[in-house]
Amino acid sequence: MLKGQLNQREKEFLAALDDGIEKSKERGYVPTRFIELRKKVKDSNDIQDLVKRLLFKEHSDGVTKMWELSLLNETMEAIICERFHDLFDKNIVNCCRNKLIKLGYSPKEFQK
Repeated sequence: MLKGQLNQREKEFLAALDDGIEKSKERGYVPTRFIELRKKVKDSNDIQDLVKRLLFKEHSDGVTKMWELSLLNETMEAIICERFHDLFDKNIVNCCRNKLIKLGYSPKEFQK
């Protein structure tokens, strides 16, 4: 595999993000900014950049809208915590977890 090339697990992560986008569209919300950033992802480095770019804002309108639609389980943060935490360092996973908890959502990974 070439350096930076997407592996199968990363492809699955991107597919999960795309599913979340589709579910939000079905509920009448089109996350335009997220879609624009998602389209730019071509390799492993881009995934890390996408996540860091979106995650380290205090709060995004997109996450708020997903909360309003009861779709927090389809946010990038939930997808990372619940299914793809192995792709990211602990700081990113903890940031995702904390954002979700502030909104009253407990990621399955941390429910014990």
